[in-house]
Amino acid sequence: ASRSSLENTYNWTITDGGGLGPELITNGDGSSTIGWGVAYSNTTLSVNNNNLRATANASGAYGLSQLLSLDTSKQYLIKTTINVDSASGGTANLRIATSLNLASDVTTLSTTTGTSTTIFTPSASTMYIGVVDTADNSSNFVEIDNVSVKEYFE
Repeated sequence: ASRSSLENTYNWTITDGGGLGPELITNGDGSSTIGWGVAYSNTTLSVNNNNLRATANASGAYGLSQLLSLDTSKQYLIKTTINVDSASGGTANLRIATSLNLASDVTTLSTTTGTSTTIFTPSASTMYIGVVDTADNSSNFVEIDNVSVKEYFE
């Protein structure tokens, strides 16, 4: 089949000669906590102005993550906006990892507030994406929004 017929069949968005598969994130727009979990028990999840927020309950590790089922032979385009201005020291870690708490086989995508875009090849078929921090106290929080993970076709 020609590329244009594939585009119409699969409804791909073409970028720089590549295409994108379907969205793999649930509630990446920050409108709901559904699909997201706490990376550490020291965390309360909420929605604040269409941003998914993870707030520390006390000092210590806290954060949020979402399970991804990926193919290790493929690449994925990851776009995410984080706000870590109220995290401990004004920095936190946007990560993709093989564990729920984002601590094993870690790739750090960003540590500062803003939007990041990465083309990523997973090391395992089960991975997690999210933001983690180590809180000074219960006033610390991180936010995530506009999260997108899609297979990337060159």
